[in-house]
Amino acid sequence: MKAKKKNCNQGNFLYPDLLKQLNPHHSLLQLAKQIPWQHFDDEFTVYYSEKGRQQNQSGSWSG
Repeated sequence: MKAKKKNCNQGNFLYPDLLKQLNPHHSLLQLAKQIPWQHFDDEFTVYYSEKGRQQNQSGSWSG
């Protein structure tokens, strides 16, 4: 099932922002910021059905 667009502006008080906990100078974090995640979501969405389990965002399964 295709993923629904999430409101990324609203935080969750039960789950602190992960980026605030990580070292912003770490090489893997710098690399992850350069990857166009939306491009992968757009390209892979054709492989997901409208029925069934909802698609995960590509950044969550690869990062």
